[in-house]
Amino acid sequence: RFMARKYEGLGVGIDLGTTYSCVAVWQEQHSRVEIIHNDQGNRTTPSFVAFTEEQRLVGDAAKNQAAANPQNTVFGIFYFLLLPLKDLIDMHTNHVFHHITPLHPTFLT
Repeated sequence: RFMARKYEGLGVGIDLGTTYSCVAVWQEQHSRVEIIHNDQGNRTTPSFVAFTEEQRLVGDAAKNQAAANPQNTVFGIFYFLLLPLKDLIDMHTNHVFHHITPLHPTFLT
């Protein structure tokens, strides 16, 4: 059985997915995790980033312009960027990341 250790302070989870990403916060008073909505009111944000002459776009805005600006749109690479960091994080778990715990998906329902 999984037993979490008790820590004081705010718990925030960030899921950088290859297709969509989301952020959640532990609500102590309700004993549950709450997914934070983005500026579009959605619980998930497309994992897209795009650059134009005038601005940097992320999420829905970047995804919506991807067909018109494919050479300056990035998506689907987060897995490849983060995978090499896994060994580094594991190696330093007891020193730097000791308050980070993988969250099982059933806790988000």
